[in-house]
Amino acid sequence: MKVSERERACRALASSLPGMSSLALPSYLRRAGSGQALLESILRGSADPWYLPADRIEGWREFLSEKEPLDYLGELAEKGIRVLVPGDEEYPSPLGEIFDPPPVLFVRGRTLPPPGERPYVGVVGSRKCSDYGRETAVVLSRSLGAKGAVIVSGAAYGIDGWAHRGCMEAGGFTVAVLGCGVDIPYPALHRELLEEISERGAVISEYPPGTEPAPWRFPHRNRIIAGLSHFLLVVEAAERSGALITARLALEEGREVGAVPGPVNSPLSAGTNALIRWGAKLVAREEDVWEELPMHLQLGCLAGPGSGAGEEVPARHGVPAACLGSGGGGRAGSWQAEKGKYGGIFPLEDIPRESCDSRAGLRAEPSDGEEDFPGEVEKKILEKLTSGPKVLDQLVIELGISAGELLGCLTGLKVAGRVTELAGGRYSLALPQGYGVDDHNEA
Repeated sequence: MKVSERERACRALASSLPGMSSLALPSYLRRAGSGQALLESILRGSADPWYLPADRIEGWREFLSEKEPLDYLGELAEKGIRVLVPGDEEYPSPLGEIFDPPPVLFVRGRTLPPPGERPYVGVVGSRKCSDYGRETAVVLSRSLGAKGAVIVSGAAYGIDGWAHRGCMEAGGFTVAVLGCGVDIPYPALHRELLEEISERGAVISEYPPGTEPAPWRFPHRNRIIAGLSHFLLVVEAAERSGALITARLALEEGREVGAVPGPVNSPLSAGTNALIRWGAKLVAREEDVWEELPMHLQLGCLAGPGSGAGEEVPARHGVPAACLGSGGGGRAGSWQAEKGKYGGIFPLEDIPRESCDSRAGLRAEPSDGEEDFPGEVEKKILEKLTSGPKVLDQLVIELGISAGELLGCLTGLKVAGRVTELAGGRYSLALPQGYGVDDHNEA
């Protein structure tokens, strides 16, 4: 259903309310019925405890009294930022199918190619990549981008950044998904890269402009990278890499997952080699990815103007020939695999949770250049939950933080398998018997 300009403006403004959490917003929108109804409830001063938090109403009313939704949309447009919501033609349809679809997307850059016409390939990996990982990410992304694939990554140091660069070298379209506002150059050393991506591709985020990066936002945004991708490729990742969290999210959403093999004696290849051992597609060249994509997407790219089809992509950076591919390959079929399985033969449960839980994802080298996760707040949450399950309000009072910040931290912990949500809105530790909260402090 097409969304009106005013509804789009109301949702954008609602997401920008002081202290509004991207986790709480979908719930508020569901209860209100629309972004416009949500803002009207706030302006009326509704303090229904089942709907809006009483301690936030006054501040939100004051904020809205100085803002007009359509004017806010105009302010964003002047900065080169547009707003997408579910129902918009440009809003990527695969994102609407994931468990927790973003209710608002802020975009800086060109129009996103339709996922039904162009394949989206996510490329993730370690921020502390080796020369082998860097070269492989560049060549594979360049080869795929030359044929019309959209390369999706997180603009982080390491593999992410090199994937974006490789795609743009071939004149391809790349999408950077940020864990902060699209107007925030993060990481700082990628300021020029992000500007180039916005000119030749798109920078997107569910967080409103001005939102500063925070550790818990990165694992949360990884679901967007996974959800956007028809195929997720892990180029290089240590055994305890945050990239494995993204891989798990992709599997949970029924996406295809592949990994680049690496030297068996390299710690940076331990995670990717393990993914292959558990059933992920072994990717050594571009055609290994291409043959996993639905036939209609392959043909659409090869026949489309400016796809780069047929152009020779030279080897650079001394990349082994095995990393290069030339074929279209192909099997037909739905782009989405059976839920929870890779190609019907990769049970999600086969991935040991310790590869993605607090012993891995939460103590992993950050794949985004952010601070190590968990942060101090996450550690305090885990300590509070050692005494037993608690509801959100209890944790807010005991920790002395806002509900928005708490929900964000809880999501990061849930994604990593460290915390689980029980019936009645209670949160509990999700750890094996005997595994203590101090273990995440180990080197």
